[in-house]
Amino acid sequence: MADYLVRETVFDFIECEMIGHGISIIECPVFVYEGQFRSKNELDHTCHSITHLDIQPGQMAASNGIQLLRFSPFSVYVVLEQQQPAKFSSEHRKKFFDISHGKCMLTIQGESILEIIGDYCSTDIFCNRISQNRVVKTRIIDYELVIWWHSNDKVNALVDRSYLQSFVEFFRSLLLRR
Repeated sequence: MADYLVRETVFDFIECEMIGHGISIIECPVFVYEGQFRSKNELDHTCHSITHLDIQPGQMAASNGIQLLRFSPFSVYVVLEQQQPAKFSSEHRKKFFDISHGKCMLTIQGESILEIIGDYCSTDIFCNRISQNRVVKTRIIDYELVIWWHSNDKVNALVDRSYLQSFVEFFRSLLLRR
């Protein structure tokens, strides 16, 4: 299995960091792949073959530890939990770029965390279409993020690895303002 190395977390020894106001940030070791396709039909077919679900632009789908985050008609992210790489076949991997070295996944938990994040996002995450699909590529000040959520108290975010520690400190300072 030379294709899959164990991804180390940036926080190394910190599994869960309490950042205040009952909010915690957990760094989750994941594999992240990005796919760019020439046609919408090719991407539709690829997404369906991975999860056996149909996924439209601006939506997400999850199946068997594989999450698809689709932002446009021609691009998609595949997020795999650390223990799930075998479920993403080598045939599928040929169509994607491994960007795991540059991305980290955070799980931010706490009461009304989605509302807090929504206050600082450059995108209105509460508009009808985004709140229904529960996935968006956005910015919080200078930090570009991909966020997706299943509840208002737990939000997942992909952050550039090189900005992870400064993002956590920045987010902590935003909470101190509240």
